[in-house]
Amino acid sequence: MSMTSGCRRFSIHRLAHYCLDVAELLGTDRIVPVVIFLRGGHYATELRLGSERRAYLAFAYLAYAFRQQQARDHFGSPNLIARLNLPNMRHPRSERVAVYAEAVRGVLEVDIYAHLSEEERMIYQQEHAPEAAAISGFAERFLRQGAAIGEARGEARGEARGEARLLRQLLTKRFGKPSELIERRLETADAETLALWFDRALEARALEDIFYD
Repeated sequence: MSMTSGCRRFSIHRLAHYCLDVAELLGTDRIVPVVIFLRGGHYATELRLGSERRAYLAFAYLAYAFRQQQARDHFGSPNLIARLNLPNMRHPRSERVAVYAEAVRGVLEVDIYAHLSEEERMIYQQEHAPEAAAISGFAERFLRQGAAIGEARGEARGEARGEARLLRQLLTKRFGKPSELIERRLETADAETLALWFDRALEARALEDIFYD
């Protein structure tokens, strides 16, 4: 069982009460409470009720404070929760763009890990059209903005390689390992072209629907 909280709103007494209610409701004593703190601060991690001679109630939980983590240590992490919370971790102001970019990559990789079939993907696009359109536009905007920042810093090719890697993962998940021809196109394409291909890949039924001129 896990929960997310800010330190000022968190109450270990309410958490203990909640855990006792859940244990009674489910008829179990196997409860492992985990609390994720998005902000820094001080918080009690143990609760002891009793007298000087004996504790009649002892309660503790697992605490994970993102603000105490270094963002760079979680770049490329397979843990998507950690990736999405990179902006909540510690990082110098000079790395804010890089941290934001890595968190966005975590958002985009949700599609890769979803394991949706083609039929399920079509149902999603029909029933959740606004979200699908938003993700598509967001992906294109992110890739283009990332390329612009890279060019300003003389790192456009490095950014393009990262975008190509993300697109390669999406292609592999949907259509299998890319051929040598497609690999060469990914390696030589600029950021704008990669953004176009990524947008097409989100809805394409075949590779031909992505790489046409």
